[in-house]
Amino acid sequence: MKKRITIILLSLALVLVAVGMVASVAVAGGVIGHFGDLNKIATTDQTFTVTGVPMVSVQNHNGTITVTRGAEKSVVVHAIRRAATDELLAKLQANIRQDGDHIIIETAGDTASGFGLFGNNRMVVDYQIQVPARADLGPINSSNGRIDITGIAGQFDLSTSNGIITAQDVDGTVSAETSNGRVSITGGRGTLRLGSSNGIVEVRDVQTDGIDLHTSNGHVSFTGSFAPGSKNTVNASNGSVSMALPPDSALSIDLRSGNGSVHVNGFPVTASVENKRNAVQGVITRPDADLTVHTGNGSITLTRQGI
Repeated sequence: MKKRITIILLSLALVLVAVGMVASVAVAGGVIGHFGDLNKIATTDQTFTVTGVPMVSVQNHNGTITVTRGAEKSVVVHAIRRAATDELLAKLQANIRQDGDHIIIETAGDTASGFGLFGNNRMVVDYQIQVPARADLGPINSSNGRIDITGIAGQFDLSTSNGIITAQDVDGTVSAETSNGRVSITGGRGTLRLGSSNGIVEVRDVQTDGIDLHTSNGHVSFTGSFAPGSKNTVNASNGSVSMALPPDSALSIDLRSGNGSVHVNGFPVTASVENKRNAVQGVITRPDADLTVHTGNGSITLTRQGI
């Protein structure tokens, strides 16, 4: 009995110690947690004159990269550096240089970036860039941060390890990859090669010359149209695919799911093989374009717009 009482008392003591430690950490966080705030800020502004179609390359580690349309024949870069201490801010650099019509932007000095004790070694650079209506962007890379592109025509090579990629009203070829995050294209036209390891891939109201959309874990959605003669593929390992196309779409389709159902709504399909619950293969009207959709674990839905 004494042994049992002793064990109970020791258990209670350990619980009290744990509670005390939690309280201490909470208090400490309230007292010194402000050292992790990125309240040390410096900015860099540079304007470059270009004669042809500029190319802009960005290599960033932690922070947002935003590119919008600005004045013709110039590229404007506004860099906002943020750090937890003055010492870290002094180390953090936004190196910006010009080589002909190529503007190169690189973040340096943030080797200590990340989360240390109370996050007091964090460093971030946000880039706000203005380019002419036509400009090539690539590579645009951020290890941890989002990338936003708006209103530009050109060739785009965009990637981030942990963050969202969005492009709106763009015209050209878009290659966009993220490991953990969403890829979203809205409006415009062009060829799209989009992928996410763990996230949604979505395309809305885009006239495409061809698509290659893929995700390992996430949903894929598409609304828009396919150019005649285009090749279009969608692959989702673990997630559903939903697509809405114009009523006059003319396609050769190959829709197959490993563990899920396949539905075609509003389009008459002339089957090339016997259609099954998880596979539809055939043509819609005349085969002006090709559409191949494969999923491992998820449903596939192809719908005529307007129903």
